[in-house]
Amino acid sequence: MADKEAVRLAERIVRGAFGNLIGDVAHVLLNRGRLNLPEICHYTKLKSRSAQGVLIALIQHNLVWHSEVAQGEKFVEFFEFNLKECLLRLRWGRILALTEDEFGSDAMQIVRLILGRGKMRLPEIITAMGVEEMTEKGPREARRLQISRLVLDLLSTSHIVPITAKLHQAPFDEMLQRRRAAEKDLGMATQRAIATVRSQVMEDIRQERRNEQDPETAILRAQKKKSNGVTTESSDKKVKGGGYADQVDPAAHLRINYEKYDLKLRNKLVESAVASRWNRPAGYVMKALLQATAESQTYMRQTLSAPVSVHGLLQSMTDNEKDSLALGFGAKTPAKKERMGELLAAYAALLSGDDDGNITKNDSVFLEKDISTGRSSGNMYRVMFEQTCGTMKRQLLEQVVEQNWGPRAKRIVKVMLHGGKMGEQSISTTAMINLQDCRALLGQMHESSFIEIQQIPRSADRAANRTIFLYYVDLSHAYASILSMLYKTLGNLAQRRQAELDKHKDLLERANRTDVLANRDLLSARDSLDLTTLEETMDKITTAELKTELNVFILRDLPGGPEAVRFDDPFSI
Repeated sequence: MADKEAVRLAERIVRGAFGNLIGDVAHVLLNRGRLNLPEICHYTKLKSRSAQGVLIALIQHNLVWHSEVAQGEKFVEFFEFNLKECLLRLRWGRILALTEDEFGSDAMQIVRLILGRGKMRLPEIITAMGVEEMTEKGPREARRLQISRLVLDLLSTSHIVPITAKLHQAPFDEMLQRRRAAEKDLGMATQRAIATVRSQVMEDIRQERRNEQDPETAILRAQKKKSNGVTTESSDKKVKGGGYADQVDPAAHLRINYEKYDLKLRNKLVESAVASRWNRPAGYVMKALLQATAESQTYMRQTLSAPVSVHGLLQSMTDNEKDSLALGFGAKTPAKKERMGELLAAYAALLSGDDDGNITKNDSVFLEKDISTGRSSGNMYRVMFEQTCGTMKRQLLEQVVEQNWGPRAKRIVKVMLHGGKMGEQSISTTAMINLQDCRALLGQMHESSFIEIQQIPRSADRAANRTIFLYYVDLSHAYASILSMLYKTLGNLAQRRQAELDKHKDLLERANRTDVLANRDLLSARDSLDLTTLEETMDKITTAELKTELNVFILRDLPGGPEAVRFDDPFSI
């Protein structure tokens, strides 16, 4: 079941984007679960036609799943809210920034259009970009070709993916049907066999959904004719004259691939973690390693990257990054070109923990040496996504504990994360905290679900004075508590934003007049001051939202840690 604060936040997002009418339907689906059309009409007091229009709008924006379930001799259509898709709308700002950095402003406008309309086809994108409004034929065709190239580039790199009618259907009904059929064939099976079958069913559905979103299905590959009359797929991306041989299928509906942008954001966080733990040049090496394995990074559930050799990283590093490699080890001047390979090997040994020869790897290790490759190919390394992201989650947990209960509580949590289940006397001694203060902090953190207690009775009557109490950190409960706090913060920020806009409604109407937009000096001194104050307030709210949403991304979407926290679609690729 979804967290109540996440439900509250999703409802605010829908109301802010679509208005109260669609917000009422979203409220019913979020709080009452899966419903059919008559039930939605009953709870929202809407007419059937109005409710159908609202549901079509929500399905267009990928916020609602639908499915047909057999009830007797007829099929009944049910609708279910896609909570994860709604919460991902908070990440739109980062998505647009990443797109503009890599592809330019025109690509960013294309992504903005697709985000705002849910899904679009290529002709609709070209029209929305204002190509058809151009009067001269030459510039219009050139602009049309430019937009088509950008869409093809975004599609080829999986930043946008095709979407089909099957992907709008709730996958859970199909999963249950396949599970029942598979378990029926097993007969009298063990729990392990049943778990294996269930896992295989989910993996099969994931693979089918990946195939449905395969960019190749939306690309019309150019064909070139050989002399013998046999047509084959063209290997050239461009044809004579600068035009593209491959084209985007105009009938394919395209949507944003959040998974691709999540991978980019994860890589940036890993790079920042390395730079924070060691230094900036080490971060550059990790950045080059991630770029070298970018093609093999296809989904967030990956725990390790593909193996890569450090000797080929110099090609993807800038001159400033190369010059800083020697400076990271304390040199006064940049190293010569002949020593670059030696420096990269030293950084790889540092990041993999091989520089000190310790058998036990700690949280400072980001790479793993791949032992499957031979010596002739040199040392190959893999990026340890699961361990690195797990470390980031635990650091976030420690930060939250320190903010709420102080540095001594942080020491207690670190002791329990390292030692597991411990008694209060052991915790007090190891953390070097007075026993009375330690008890008080343990009680406060237990009340907030950051710490759990296991009771071990020493007698049959289970009396408290003859019971051993062991304290431990249940990461699943702790992360869920922090997520609930973060969702509540995001909801409060959205509420504050709306309150500020309502409070200054008249000021915004005056500021958005055509003449004032052309010349802001037409506003009075008081209005100019109030407008500046409002803009500063909105900037602070936006900054707080970005920081909070980034923490949500770390806890909920990154690998490493309990799967129970990831309440999202289990069939996500």
